[in-house]
Amino acid sequence: MESDPYANRSPYSVGVSDFHAGINYERMRNERLRKTQASLKRHNMAAAIFVTMENMRYATAVRGHPFASGLSYALVFADHDPVLFETGSMIKQQRIYCPWLNPENVRVAYCWLDSICGAEGAKEQAKKFANAIVEALKENGVYGERVGVDALDEVGRSALREAGVELVGVKPAIMEARRCKTPDEVACIETGVAISNAGYMAFVDHFRAGMRERDGGAIFHDAMMRAGAEACGGGVRSKYNTFDVYHEVNTDRIVDPGDLVTVNACSTKFAGYRLCIYRSFIVGRKPNQKERDWYKRCFDRVYGVIEAIKPGATTADAAKALLPAKTWGYDEEEPLLVAEVGHGDRIHLRGAGDQPRLVVRPSADFPARDGDRGRVPRGRMGLRRNPARGDGASHRKRAPDSQQLAGRGNRPGRRHPRLGRLPRRI
Repeated sequence: MESDPYANRSPYSVGVSDFHAGINYERMRNERLRKTQASLKRHNMAAAIFVTMENMRYATAVRGHPFASGLSYALVFADHDPVLFETGSMIKQQRIYCPWLNPENVRVAYCWLDSICGAEGAKEQAKKFANAIVEALKENGVYGERVGVDALDEVGRSALREAGVELVGVKPAIMEARRCKTPDEVACIETGVAISNAGYMAFVDHFRAGMRERDGGAIFHDAMMRAGAEACGGGVRSKYNTFDVYHEVNTDRIVDPGDLVTVNACSTKFAGYRLCIYRSFIVGRKPNQKERDWYKRCFDRVYGVIEAIKPGATTADAAKALLPAKTWGYDEEEPLLVAEVGHGDRIHLRGAGDQPRLVVRPSADFPARDGDRGRVPRGRMGLRRNPARGDGASHRKRAPDSQQLAGRGNRPGRRHPRLGRLPRRI
């Protein structure tokens, strides 16, 4: 009998209702904030200033402004309620739609937009920013204690130091908090994968030779948005664009019969959780034996890494399944960073997702700890125990691969019945 009654439940869909228990967002918000606060305490920080959207959203469940960082930011305390600093025209809206924040803790933000106003103007705004932070620290009795910062620029850091705030890097603490997903977070990720599968099935059903890459991208994105995606990313790459040119997607290139087409859902997100999923297709004919053999090699490589992830193993064990750089025509491993990096699905705008991660340089010096969740990490790997479940069970995540992704359904470990294992003809 599992201690957690909702650990293995999947949500019905993207919606909620009164007659079934799906994703419990209130519980997820509370658990993420508690994890953040606990991690700040472990790292001896009284508070942290989160400027990046992913950290703000994780700790306070507030969406940031992707077009201009700094328009909003959060001051999260280890022992007190968080304070959201928001652009003035949105304060009233945030007080209405984010009732989990104390209304008096939603305050005006001071922003210099990467010094677009000039050095003197930026310094003036940063002084107002620092004074507002100091006021909040004093209100909560922690002025003079250590305060963490993530991506705050030097203008803001200098202003805080001049105001007497002791700054430390918060990245280790927040990454530690985000590393182990709660059951509701896992359900969000599963729902996101299901949304991506809706996009892939629409692509399979409607894309044909003679159409442009961007036509396929439109089919793909439209289906995912209709299925409930918060935002869509990625798209279609064909023929020579499928491997080395990672982010040149949805071009005007007309796809010919027999072309290899790679479709990725990178940065498509649901409830803030971003995906990085790839699938490959052959257009207009069945894959030949050479293509099948290459596909199998890639498939075996990816799942060979996954199967090696277990408590006590190291990245050196997982890396045995990787192919040497010379296989792809490179003399060194570093140029393959994007092709050979594995990461977990995450609330993350930049970089390669939540920890842990695996890159092309394996190491035997970082063994997996009992309880590390199944992902392919940098430096160490393994399964993370879900504390609510009380066991070592894991929702395993595959390392994304630029050559292929075999169908596994919307639960990691489950194969999609139509998308299948081999490269599919469309």
